[in-house]
Amino acid sequence: MAKEMTQQMEEQIRTRAYYLWEADGCPQGRDWEYWMKATQELELQSEASAAPGMAASRKKSSNTEGRSPSASKRRNGNRAPAYA
Repeated sequence: MAKEMTQQMEEQIRTRAYYLWEADGCPQGRDWEYWMKATQELELQSEASAAPGMAASRKKSSNTEGRSPSASKRRNGNRAPAYA
């Protein structure tokens, strides 16, 4: 199974590197550069898709920083008690 994933990932890297190389006008002698760029792009992409909840939780927590609990409740449609 691990070997199959390695082959699949290698094929994705190869394909992405080819498209990057082609977009730059097919320069000679820079194959390693395009391989590394493709590897980095795919790693970042897999990290982003592996943890979609983490980005949402960070965004949510930053939106409520500095606000009182009653302000958050009002923003969410719930009324805060008048004495709070």
